[in-house]
Amino acid sequence: MPNVCVTAFANGKIKTIEVDEWPDLDYIQKAVGGLFAEVPTSFCMEFDKSWEDEAGRQETVVYCNEAAALKGLRVNKTSIANAINQELDQPLLGNLLVVSGSPAFMALQD
Repeated sequence: MPNVCVTAFANGKIKTIEVDEWPDLDYIQKAVGGLFAEVPTSFCMEFDKSWEDEAGRQETVVYCNEAAALKGLRVNKTSIANAINQELDQPLLGNLLVVSGSPAFMALQD
């Protein structure tokens, strides 16, 4: 399965990069625009058949800007945020960083 960092921008755009190492604190802060918090979610990434032998569902960790409401950030309208918002009391604001990968990769999270 691919190890990826997916930035879901509040403006609706999504950027995906494959990675070999867990993102460091600076990378996460830059992606979400400041101090961050982990979003409690059961959301999992799903990779379709275009990923060939890497297709399937895999565990994720989702980060958001912890002060998004105080900063007046807008609701994230990406499909990823919409899926996660179904589990939450309030919608996600600002940019999100979704980190997803193999079980060995996910074990690298600090």
